[in-house]
Amino acid sequence: MFETHKEFPDQITQFQVLGERSSGTNVLSAFINRNTRLAPSTHLGWKHGFPQAQFYPRNLLTVVSFRHPLDWVRSMHRKPWHAAPRLQGLSFSDFIRAEWESVIDNALLTDDPMNLFRLERLPRALRSVVWNHYSPRIGWKLRRQIARSDPTSQTQAIAAGVPLQYDRHPITGEQFENIFKLRTAKAQGYLGLRHRACNYLFVSHELYRSDPDKIAQALSDVFGIAVSGDLQGIDRKVGQMNRAGSENTENKVGPPADVADDDLDFMVSQLCRETESQMGYDISLLGKTTELV
Repeated sequence: MFETHKEFPDQITQFQVLGERSSGTNVLSAFINRNTRLAPSTHLGWKHGFPQAQFYPRNLLTVVSFRHPLDWVRSMHRKPWHAAPRLQGLSFSDFIRAEWESVIDNALLTDDPMNLFRLERLPRALRSVVWNHYSPRIGWKLRRQIARSDPTSQTQAIAAGVPLQYDRHPITGEQFENIFKLRTAKAQGYLGLRHRACNYLFVSHELYRSDPDKIAQALSDVFGIAVSGDLQGIDRKVGQMNRAGSENTENKVGPPADVADDDLDFMVSQLCRETESQMGYDISLLGKTTELV
């Protein structure tokens, strides 16, 4: 999956990466932040939620990261970010069939101040430091310190454990029948950026892993963004659930080495073939390959 569109002639000075959890949003954000001088933005709200904005700024590049459904759901099972406790210890088969439920947890309230106050309030230099999830000794400790000093951290007492509305249907408010229905709705929201008069870049996580130079080239050629001549990749995972201060832990059950045929059949039955195709994935191949670019 690779698609670009520049809606406005204005110089792009900021960016925001969107995408479902475990889709490579953090590593893609770090890649852009490390190799350009664009300022990270939170104008579009929670990066894992449905796109929502009163307007899309002329100087903003909206980047969406997609990931193959099988790789993605295995990662979600291994690290069920913000999932309700009842989902966190399930076997893979039970996990993919369970009604999806997310809650406001400590990871949202404490470890990520970008969900508590607008990043634009910070000086540019500090924005970059806060954004750098890949800085293990400074990054998360600084984010927690900032979050605790911010008045909105008082919301922890009244918000912890309540339903995470960003994972509910944006119109009906209902919970999704399962994780694949959630994926489809979120993906349709992201793909709908094609119709929202904005600058956007769609890229698959598989493409980032195989050809990051192509992304850098598009940033330069399509969007006129100055890119570092000495391109720096991100060579390790970004975003860990087992940091201090987070209630979430990795699912000790873990995904199976080989997904059972009945689980693959269930996945195919629940996914939307057209939506997956628009993301660049042929689900008729599900289980035969997980590296579709």
